Amino acid sequence: AVTGNTHATRLVTCDDGYESDQGITFTSTCEGTAPGVSEWSNVRTCEVVACPLFTVDNSDSTAISGNTHATHLVTCSDGYESDQGTTFVPTCTGTSPGVSEWVGVNTCEVVACPALTVDNSDSTAVTGNTHATRLVTCDDGYGSAQGVTFTATCEGTAPGVSEWSNVIACEVVDCAGLTIDNSDAVGLTGNTHDTHLVTCSDGYES
Repeated sequence: AVTGNTHATRLVTCDDGYESDQGITFTSTCEGTAPGVSEWSNVRTCEVVACPLFTVDNSDSTAISGNTHATHLVTCSDGYESDQGTTFVPTCTGTSPGVSEWVGVNTCEVVACPALTVDNSDSTAVTGNTHATRLVTCDDGYGSAQGVTFTATCEGTAPGVSEWSNVIACEVVDCAGLTIDNSDAVGLTGNTHDTHLVTCSDGYES
């Protein structure tokens, strides 16, 4: 509610995050327009300005635009989270007349997979973050469906969650058939750690 008489001037400064078509300031003048009548001339409007584009790596938000007071919900990608959780809301905020910046912008960082242990292998309580890999070697006498080694990968399964994938069990392997001449051991089969009592034939000893 600015007041003034004929010939009065008023310097108007736009609020933070706003500007006019003449810039962040303009001068209005109270001018006579008819006998007994004065009106303000050069009255402009202060409009919102745009924040710079912003991108949050490892999220759903790329080249986000907005004007003063705009907000944007950012959701981190699978296997990532921010210090505020899996989502956060930046706001386009006026920081000075004619200038607005995004505030509340965080980063989406990798999260850890649960510790990995594969029984009967060299891998116990293995740690790693999203995208980490671990070569697992089965112990002697054990093998997996992919052979004696396989590679587990820490993969994002949801925002803020990563799990090890391609984790294979190391299982006992079969021993070759065993035959010992002059004994009761003919075509014996078994797996790692199995035992068999062999008895020599009459007239024979070991």
